[in-house]
Amino acid sequence: MALFSCCSCDPETEEETQVNVEGERPQSDSSNEGFPLTPEQKQKEKERLQALVKAFAKSAVGGTSCYFIDVASQQKIAASYMLDKSLKTFTVLFPNGVEHSFSLSSLQDVYSYEDLLHAQSTASLTQEPGIANLGDEEKRRLVMLEYLDASHRRLNRLFLMEVGGDDMRDRFLTCMRILKLYSLTPSHTNPNSSNGNSSNANPTGSVPSSSSNHA
Repeated sequence: MALFSCCSCDPETEEETQVNVEGERPQSDSSNEGFPLTPEQKQKEKERLQALVKAFAKSAVGGTSCYFIDVASQQKIAASYMLDKSLKTFTVLFPNGVEHSFSLSSLQDVYSYEDLLHAQSTASLTQEPGIANLGDEEKRRLVMLEYLDASHRRLNRLFLMEVGGDDMRDRFLTCMRILKLYSLTPSHTNPNSSNGNSSNANPTGSVPSSSSNHA
């Protein structure tokens, strides 16, 4: 088990959320794949992931710029995503004031464009015009979040495009998978997590409400 201490609040408060991660390394990390890590390698990997999650959490709690991909209308809409201070709720904020949130405990997986392309269950999504018409660089920055709605009966898909390059995309994928595991840890269950609002979710990736800020 690796213990990650992630600052998840305003610098003035210096509060920290302890993120416990147990199990195999996140799927996006393929270093030494198929080979057991030595104790020294395990320690280095723990320190690498600790720094990665800490930086991601600090940035996300303050809000991180991104683009929302509205697959239905084929629009790229300027937005931002953020995490609450407990690192349990993910929210997308739109310039028109619309907010869309869901609990990380409902997150099923996160995908890069390459992940979508090579997974049988998602390959067809890359043929949707809103995705297929993206440029090569935009596709490299694309991520998809797959999660259940509040009733845990409907699978929703949310397409975002990171503002940074490949490193920022990979950081997003790795850290979201780690934080998903953290959200399921019984000793850190947020009593308000069941109130996560997924009512505006749409399995086709449509924006909950129209916005005039397009990329």
